[in-house]
Amino acid sequence: MTCRSARIIPSLLMSFLLLALAGIFSNSCLAKPLSQAKARFYQANTYYSEGKYDEAIKGYEGALNLGFESGNLYYNLANSYFKKGELGEAILNYEKAMRLIPRDSDLKSNYEYAKSL
Repeated sequence: MTCRSARIIPSLLMSFLLLALAGIFSNSCLAKPLSQAKARFYQANTYYSEGKYDEAIKGYEGALNLGFESGNLYYNLANSYFKKGELGEAILNYEKAMRLIPRDSDLKSNYEYAKSL
């Protein structure tokens, strides 16, 4: 091993360790907003089941703003708008849900029904 390669190996090792640490810290920084977003999603589900559609909508949109996105979230958001009679918002969110869960038969039924009104 030459003198030059002896200097490169520690540098590469240090670079690798720094990248690994950066990955660990970035994941822990992302975990908190994601857990908060999921908590908002579950709270919004509770509001929906209680018939509190305005609160449910705020909760679902809050979860979206924190970076949580799922087909079920858009589906539930659409159902909340539908229950309030806001068909345009309901249809828009049904369409977003269908991009993520295209095989959901209940979603398709609700979407088609909302479009027929």
